[in-house]
Order: sequence, then structure tokens, then C-alpha cells
Amino acid sequence: AFIDARELKAGIGIIGQALEGEHPGFFNWIKQKAAGGHFEFWNHGYDHKQWQEDGRRLCEFSGSTLEHQREHFDATQRLAREKLGLVLTAFGAPFNATDTNTVTVLREHPEVTVWIYGDATSTAGKFVAKREFKLNLETPVLNPNYDAFVRGWNAGPVPALLVLQGHPPYWTEAQFSEFVRIVDFLQQHYVRFAFPSELPPAAANSR
Repeated sequence: AFIDARELKAGIGIIGQALEGEHPGFFNWIKQKAAGGHFEFWNHGYDHKQWQEDGRRLCEFSGSTLEHQREHFDATQRLAREKLGLVLTAFGAPFNATDTNTVTVLREHPEVTVWIYGDATSTAGKFVAKREFKLNLETPVLNPNYDAFVRGWNAGPVPALLVLQGHPPYWTEAQFSEFVRIVDFLQQHYVRFAFPSELPPAAANSR
């Protein structure tokens, strides 16, 4: 409601497993948001899992096999088409953890044009939306922090393209208020909000 009321643009990561089965109310909500002009949905993996094998930390798209990554990526793309009628054109990995297998899988999907927090040294032909570590919406993760954000901004320089990641379902009312303060700050500095699919041209036109 806040994004709609402010007439902003935002991206929401879809976890494919949530699209399994029949959930018409949930699916209709996504379709309505996608059609409303203020939200765009992107591939955030299939199950968002991490696990341990032989003392190593593995993630859905880091350390896992090529077959595992391909199956999970393809499943989310397919479910979005079948259940929502959406072609997901951006990808961001759970935990922002990827490897060379992820690059291989992304190369197999020309419909995906944007890689959120991807590998800038091996882009798979995608536009990589880089992370600015000193400017985070949440500090620490899951905790919107206005003061920390402003300190990072004032430390400069601010990049031409700023990609901010948040997890609203986990925020308290007070944390949501911190998020609103950050949005107010960005609007006061004439920042242009964009969808993931708009990032390549927006990178040249936005602060």
C-alpha cells in the first residue's frame, strides 16, 4: 500500500516453491500488483535453502551442482509463466550467493536481462546491478536503519545506480517507520525509482 500510495516502483523476489499447488488468492494478488504499475517480480530461486555438506556451507546457487541450480532456476521461471502469466526478466540469488554454475544457467535464459547483486567479473551477458555495501536499506540485515543509511550516503560518493534490498515481512512497525524515513530522504534527493527491468537505461539517468 505504501509503494502504491507514493506511486513509486519496487521489485519483489518470487521464491518458486510458493507457486506450487493452487492458491488463487495469492496468485491473483501477485497478478494485480504486477499489473498495477508499481511492482515488478523477479526470480529469487526456488526454495531459498542453505545446508552443510562435509563441513562446507552450500546454498541454492553456490556450491550446489549445475543440475540442482538449473532445476531450481527453471522451475521458478516455469511456475511464474504457468501460474501468473509472468516472464521473470531479473534474477537475484538467495543469500546473494552464486558461483560459476549460476553463470552457466543464466546464459541459458536470454529472457533474463538483469542479475541483481551478480558477478561483475562474469556477467553471463546480463546487466549486473551491483551492491553498494556502505549504503544498505537494512543495517544489519532485516533491520531498516535510517541513521546508518544517511551516514553511508554522506560518506560519498553516491553511485549513479543504487540497488537496495529489504525484507518487509520481517519488519516491525518501528522498522517500517525507518524504511519510510529512508524513502523520504531519497525522494528529497530527487532519486528516481526504477524496476529491475529498467536498470540498464536507468543506470545512465538516475542517481
